[in-house]
Amino acid sequence: MADRQVGGPYENTFFAPTDRRMQAGDDTTGERALARAYSACMKPVEGVRPELWKAFGKRLRADRCQTIDPTR
Repeated sequence: MADRQVGGPYENTFFAPTDRRMQAGDDTTGERALARAYSACMKPVEGVRPELWKAFGKRLRADRCQTIDPTR
């Protein structure tokens, strides 16, 4: 985030400066710049989530098969 001059190095700290900029009357160009920065920074994190959720689902179904389908 800091590389993109947003002011927040982490996702949670991104939102405070974003709110300040928007409430200060930043135009839609500013909003788009913030959206692009957020999207670019979160892309690697979001990219791994589907596989993690898939693995979690498989493990959950294996661990809880009797609870999920008691006929097994």
